Amino acid sequence: DHPYEISSYTRDFPDRWFEAGCHWLSRNSFRPSRDGIVPTLGTHAAVMAAIAALTTPGDYIIFEHLTYSQISRSAGLIGRRTALVTSDDEGLDPEDFERVCAQKHPKMMFLMPTAKNPTLVTLSATRREAIARVAREYNVILIEDDLYR
Repeated sequence: DHPYEISSYTRDFPDRWFEAGCHWLSRNSFRPSRDGIVPTLGTHAAVMAAIAALTTPGDYIIFEHLTYSQISRSAGLIGRRTALVTSDDEGLDPEDFERVCAQKHPKMMFLMPTAKNPTLVTLSATRREAIARVAREYNVILIEDDLYR
C-alpha cells in the first residue's frame, strides 16, 4: 500500500547500530560521529553519493586501470570525466598519479587500497604515504573502498 516505504529501512536504524558503525570505522585517528554516518544501500551507492556530493559535472575523477569498473561507468553517467592511472605489482603508481594530476587537475580519486578488485594487491604504507602526498599537493579528494583493512 505504501511503495515509498520500500527503502525506508535506511531511515530508522537503532542507535546501537550507529554506535557499532562508529566503533567499526574508528581506526587510527579517525573517529566518526553518529551524525557523520549515512546509511546507503551498499558500497556502490555510498561511493556514488560521495561523488555526487563532492564533485560537479565536468570534474575529473581518477581511477586505476584495473579496478571495479562499475563506479567509473556510473560516474560518467552523472557527467563526471574519468582519467586512468597505471598500476604495477605494488598497486597504484604514485608517479603516474602525479602526472595525471598535473595534466587533468582532478577533483577526486577512487581507490581500493586493500585486496583491490580484481588484482588483490594491497598498498604498502610507503605507497599509501606517497599517494597521500600527491593528493594533498594537488588537492585531490581520496575516496577509499577499504572494507578489508
